[in-house]
Amino acid sequence: MKILIRASETDKTINGGERFGDYRKSMILKKCWISLMANLDNSDSVMLFHNNVKNTTVNWLEDKCPTLIETVPAGNVNENFENAYYVLEKELKNETDENALFAILDDDFLWTTNAIKVIKDFYYNWTGWKGFVTPNDSVLEYIKHNDTIVTVGPDRHWKVVSKVSFNLIGTKRIFTENLDVIKKAMLNISVEDLNKIKEKTNSLVPLPGVATHCAKHDMSPLVNWEYIWRGIEI
Repeated sequence: MKILIRASETDKTINGGERFGDYRKSMILKKCWISLMANLDNSDSVMLFHNNVKNTTVNWLEDKCPTLIETVPAGNVNENFENAYYVLEKELKNETDENALFAILDDDFLWTTNAIKVIKDFYYNWTGWKGFVTPNDSVLEYIKHNDTIVTVGPDRHWKVVSKVSFNLIGTKRIFTENLDVIKKAMLNISVEDLNKIKEKTNSLVPLPGVATHCAKHDMSPLVNWEYIWRGIEI
């Protein structure tokens, strides 16, 4: 899987929301990074895009990621999203395997230990799926009633989500077919624009989710995230 992840140590969130546990962003960044790294193997490559991250932290992130192939600094969050998009576009064009997996990720998502394997196994075993996977079962999905579809799987269920965020995993074919929407969304840093993807294709989330946004009132249910958080030493 080719993973493009954006990072920042800015404490203020883009949407103005509060962070999980009132932790500083630098701590959230590092713990989330470690949780993701624990999921990866030599078949995965990581490209890191960062703005407002101390050099010592960048060095720390690089040291913890043996499959890191590129680090791209940016002056601000807008430039960071732009860099990530244009590299994504280039990587998609250079990839010859239509079923190769790509991911665009945020840096403040905490992952379970089997997260990436669950998603890879899904794509390997359900080759007919023509949409994205989003790793987090956002609790905001349950605040109001939304009609949805749940598909029963051998080890977990999969739910069609009503909203997506900048945490999408899919094949080259899926990303390429939706590149126009992704481009507009990333260059505008607009989740509203991104959700126009649903006009073309659905996104599924595993139940329970395999990642969570480290934000108050948005932690994926049915997983003891406090336990996972405490188990990660920095």
